[in-house]
Amino acid sequence: MEHQRKLFQQRGYSEDLLPKTQSQRTWKTFNYFTLWMGSVHNVPNYVMVGGFFILGLSTFSIMLAIILSAFFIAAVMVLNGAAGSKYGVPFAMILRASYGVRGALFPGLLRGGMAIWAISLVGIGPIFDYIPGGIQKAENSGFLFLVVINAVVAVWAAPAVSASDFTQNAHSFREQALGQTLGLVVAYILFAVAGVCIIAGASIHYGADTWNVLDIVQRWDSLFASFFAVLVILMTTISTNATGNIIPAGYQIAAIAPTKLTYKNGVLIASIISLLICPWKLMENQDSIYLFLDIIGGMLGPVIGVMMAHYFVVMRGQINLDELYTAPGDYKYYDNGFNLTAFSVTLVAVILSLGGKFIPFMEPLSRVSWFVGVIVAFAAYALLKKRTTAEKTGEQKTIG
Repeated sequence: MEHQRKLFQQRGYSEDLLPKTQSQRTWKTFNYFTLWMGSVHNVPNYVMVGGFFILGLSTFSIMLAIILSAFFIAAVMVLNGAAGSKYGVPFAMILRASYGVRGALFPGLLRGGMAIWAISLVGIGPIFDYIPGGIQKAENSGFLFLVVINAVVAVWAAPAVSASDFTQNAHSFREQALGQTLGLVVAYILFAVAGVCIIAGASIHYGADTWNVLDIVQRWDSLFASFFAVLVILMTTISTNATGNIIPAGYQIAAIAPTKLTYKNGVLIASIISLLICPWKLMENQDSIYLFLDIIGGMLGPVIGVMMAHYFVVMRGQINLDELYTAPGDYKYYDNGFNLTAFSVTLVAVILSLGGKFIPFMEPLSRVSWFVGVIVAFAAYALLKKRTTAEKTGEQKTIG
């Protein structure tokens, strides 16, 4: 490992992008258990819960869907982080294995005690019976249940793609798998109860349907309580952006020019860009929330599918680090540094996932865009790559 690191340094790669040594990989189960706790309780997630009520599902169904979502999120975080925990390599470099040295730039750039208060105000019974005014109880509840799960999972589309940025520090695969699973499941059980009870309870108590937790805080009579709640929300939002958004973006930007940029440079650039694009505009109303989540799920779901198919099916868990950390200008890995199969599959999966935004009969697919993207990309890439490998093997036998 040390010999490889020195070789990669000679090729111009910064310390931030190099494979982590065993002594650097110190994260254990508890580290991963606590990693995502703050990232679950944030404003976008609470706003998202408010948007779920317009579907007409029961409060219990929304709670259950959110909890089940945690298992899907944990599975993807663990599996897509397997390569990171095995080789100690960040996402920006792992991405090169499936998309190519130059092609990796494209998918890398595509890339949320108050519950007790609400229950005490109106009681648990009315909360479980709550449906916003003017909203009819859903008839096709099974599909809408899946829509809720898709929306929750889509929130984690970006962190799931870049899971290796966190698992590169893992002491072992078992430590990161157990820690992330427990952390996400426990956090989402607490969030499912708290988020739903806060939105439903406050709407009942104030006699006006609300979907934004900040609107609820503004109605409080106690200035101190409002200030404290906003402070907590601010801290959790910072936690969310620091872990789920800024860290992956920092590594990805550094990988664009690995001989010139460092992780710190990447974080600074990402922070400036994130301020300029005004992401809070996506949370202006319930419709914009679903539009954003459908799009982000439809764009990044296919990338996750390709990455997992390449690592588990095509490469069978084995990656040649020397090919990932190639010398600048050396694009022998894939066709001029691009894996055309990965690009083609990603494009088709994105079209299928988001086509319903433009083609009416495909609309149901867009409502579950993340699932469609992951499944289509995984299956298509695995089949195409296995077929290509079989054809090459047949040609070699014929020539021999």
